[in-house]
Order: sequence, then structure tokens, then C-alpha cells
Amino acid sequence: MLKQSSVPVLAMGGELKSTFCFLQNGQAIVSQHMGDLENRRTLEDFQKTLTLFRRMYDFDPQLIAIDSHSDYLSTQLGRRIAAEAGAELTEVQHHHAHFAACLAEAGVPPNDDASLAIVLDGSGLGTDKTIWGGELLVGGYRHFERVGHFQPVSLPGATAAIREPWRNLYAHLQAAFGSEEALKVCNGILNDRFTDRNLSILDRMINMGLNAPLSSSAGRMFDAVAAALGVCVERQSFEGETGLALEAMARPFASNEEGYPIDINGAEAKVFTWKSLWTALLEDLQAGVDRGRISARFHISLIDALARCSIQIAQERGMKRIVLSGGVMQNELLLDGLEERLRSKGMEVILPRELPANDGGICLGQAVIAAIKAEV
Repeated sequence: MLKQSSVPVLAMGGELKSTFCFLQNGQAIVSQHMGDLENRRTLEDFQKTLTLFRRMYDFDPQLIAIDSHSDYLSTQLGRRIAAEAGAELTEVQHHHAHFAACLAEAGVPPNDDASLAIVLDGSGLGTDKTIWGGELLVGGYRHFERVGHFQPVSLPGATAAIREPWRNLYAHLQAAFGSEEALKVCNGILNDRFTDRNLSILDRMINMGLNAPLSSSAGRMFDAVAAALGVCVERQSFEGETGLALEAMARPFASNEEGYPIDINGAEAKVFTWKSLWTALLEDLQAGVDRGRISARFHISLIDALARCSIQIAQERGMKRIVLSGGVMQNELLLDGLEERLRSKGMEVILPRELPANDGGICLGQAVIAAIKAEV
């Protein structure tokens, strides 16, 4: 796929599900999964394994590719290695790396910029310095354009909101209905989800932007819906627990349900907003609808809205190829539904095959993007 003369590239991957990649002479070597670098022992193992691989393959990188998030430990380590080796450094946006990894696996050539990607995950730093995670991107290896995204919603408590789904539930209700109505809902139908919670503090954090960054994350949307259904309200014991639970709940009902409405607005970039969905979901909760049936309707809502919007964009731009990636795409109910819907409209669908859809695969995308930019 790449020119045989491409410079040797070391790509450092992300913070979670860490892997690294060597790329040279059109060949890529991706390390084994090593885990989350925020764990000290995992970070030490990552460094030892990287040193071992460099010695085994006699690999002397001239270009280091890193995630654009400066706080990632893989990014910081990559900067140190570049300084020590005198190598050039290339920052790669997180979701662009997901996009490019799929293209590389499928053998899409470097000069082909005619793809649309749906990338859904927990978080990645966007070009606007907010946290992305529900993205529609158009482009290829060399560049991308953000043509659609989920409505940005605050993360009250930042990293605490990732661990504690009740925070995301309140933030989503506040974004959909405003503070006054959200508090009524939380003190009414959802009262047992918010027992002994000081929601006025969360409300001030959100309204004042204090430790409450904006995020378009699909993962956090799943957290909010799970908490509304009484799943993992207090805390997730592992990343993606809410998504796994919602998928399992939905499966017995998924073939016989219709989705909730999702509004999509915007001219230059399509924005998926959630007020209509939350209104209908809360009505179902109030009516005592089975939680599995509600989860199925939520899944179908996302499939319908994402398929409808992406097909429209692809047709307007004369594209036929749609990429599906990001950690949320490990949800087979969502992935299979999207793939089926897109293929039924004549789209070519590219999925991760050899590498995972989650952050374990982004090092390949980082490496290919960096190599192609170096040869331009």
C-alpha cells in the first residue's frame, strides 16, 4: 500500500488497550495488547516490550507518531523517544487514526480520500479541544473533515463522569431539557437513581463549565441510558460495562421494535440531538415498559439515525465507502444493524478485521497517516 521507501515509523498508540506499531517498507508490525497505561506496571511493560521489539527488529525510527492528546502517557513517552533519537514527531487526531487503521487493513490506497467513517467510542481529543466520541468523518489518510457528530454534553467531574454513569444521566437530561425540568425528572420518575445526590452542585458545575468538559462521546450516551434503566447507576466496574449490559438486555427484543426519534440538525456539520429520544424513553419508563425493550429501541434509534445521516452525506458527496470503527462498534447489535442497513443501500462497508475496533488498533492508523504525510 505504501511506497517501499517509506521512512521507518514508530506509532505509540493510545492510553487504553495500548499497542504500538512499527512501519517500514510497506510492512506493519503491531505489538500484542498490553493494557491501560495509567497502570504503572502496564506502562513499565509497554516500555520494556518496545525496547525489546526495537532490538529484535533492529528498528531505528525516524518518525514518531503520537496521539494529539498531550496527557496520554503514550504521547509523553513518544515525545521523549523522539527527542532521544532525533526523530521527527507527528501528532494524529484520535478518531482519524481509527478511520485510517480500517482503510489500511482494507488496502485502500494513499491517494484515495473518498471515504466516510462512523467512529463511535468513549473519548478522544478533538481538533476543537473538546472530547469527541460520536463522529462522522469524511476523507482518507491525508486529511479528514468532521461532517457530523453527537451533541456535545458536559462531563460533570470529568474522569469521575466516566466511572459513575449517574453523572452522565443528569448531564444528558440537563442538556435535553434544561436545569429546572431535569431536576424535576430526577426527583420524580428517576428519584431512586439520585438518592442522596446533590444535583445542584452538578448543575452549577455544568452551567459554569467547572471541571465539566464538553463531550460528544457515544460511550457516555450509553452510560446515561444505562443509568436511566437502573444499570451501573453508581459505578462501572470496568470500561464498557454499560454497553455490554444494554446490548444483552436488548437482544431478545431487537427484531420486533422500532426506534425512538433522534433529531439531526445543522448545515455544515450534522448534529445528533437527544431531546426527542429522552422524551420518548422516559415515557416508556413511566409506562413500565420492559427495560430490555427500551434498550432495544435505543439501539435501533442509533442505527436508524446513523445510517440515515451517513447515507445522505455519502450520496451528496458521491461516495460509496463507509468505515465503521471505535470501541462502541464492539457492540455487535449496533455494528451488525448498521452494516446491514448500509449495505442494503448499496454502500461498501469496511470494518476492522485483523485489529480491534477499539484503541488497540489506532497505532496502525497513526503509523500510516504519519508515513503518508512524510512522503507528500
